[in-house]
Amino acid sequence: MRNWKTTLLILLTIWLTIVATAARTDPVFPNSVASNDIDFIKPDDPSTFLSLSFEGQSRQEMPSKLRSGLFLDNTFVFLANFRDGTTVPIWVDPAIGDRSKVTQIAETIAVRVGQLPRNMRAPLDHVVVNAGDHAAQEEADGGFFMLYADNVATRLANHDLSETVFHEAAHVSLQNNWLRTAEWQAAVAADPGVITDYARTNAAEDFAESALFAYTYNRYPERLPAAVRTAVETSIPNRTALFQKIIVD
Repeated sequence: MRNWKTTLLILLTIWLTIVATAARTDPVFPNSVASNDIDFIKPDDPSTFLSLSFEGQSRQEMPSKLRSGLFLDNTFVFLANFRDGTTVPIWVDPAIGDRSKVTQIAETIAVRVGQLPRNMRAPLDHVVVNAGDHAAQEEADGGFFMLYADNVATRLANHDLSETVFHEAAHVSLQNNWLRTAEWQAAVAADPGVITDYARTNAAEDFAESALFAYTYNRYPERLPAAVRTAVETSIPNRTALFQKIIVD
C-alpha cells in the first residue's frame, strides 16, 4: 500500500504533466502579425534599401481579390535596389493614385523588403501592390506576394507592415524549398504543438507563422515577452532550431 507521500508525489507529477502539456500545445495568439502588439521587427531596424527607380508604366499581371481580370494596363513599375546588390520589382496599381502617391507606397514597401534577411529577399520575383483593402496574399510558385494599399496603411499605422512582408516572403522565398523536406517534417513531428491558431490552418501557414516567432526568438529574444518565449520553447522548439539554418543573411 502506498504511503501518503508517494500518493502525493504521483498526483503532483500528473498535475505538472497536465499543466506542461497545456502550455506546450495551446497556441499563444490567433495569428502572428495582427493579433498582438509585439514588435517582432522594429520600424527602425536596419534596412538594406538603397534606392527606387521608376521604370515606366506597362501592362502587368496584377491578381487581386477585389476586381475581375488578371492584367492591368498602365501599371506603375518600380525597381527597388538594395545595398547587397539584390533588386526587387514593385508593381503598383494605377488606381491607387498619381505618380507621387504610388512612389510613396512603393518606397514604403521597399524599406520593409530591405529588412528581410538576404535569402528571403533575393528570391522574390516581384511585389504586387493593389488598390483597396484586403489581407496580403502570396503566390509562392510565381515568386511574388500581393499587398493592398489600404491594408498597407493600416499595417503601417499598427507597426505590422514589416511583419506582414516577412510572413509573405517566408511563403514565397523559403516554403517550397523546405516544407516537404525530411528535416522540416521531422521537426514538426517532434514539436508538441503550434504557435498560433492560424498555424493550424494548413502546413504552409504553420511554416510562415512559425518563421516569424522563430526568427525573433533566435535573433532578438528580448523582444518577446517571457510567456511568449516559453511558448516558443515548449511548443515549437525543433522548428525554431531548424529556422537558424533556414533563415540566413
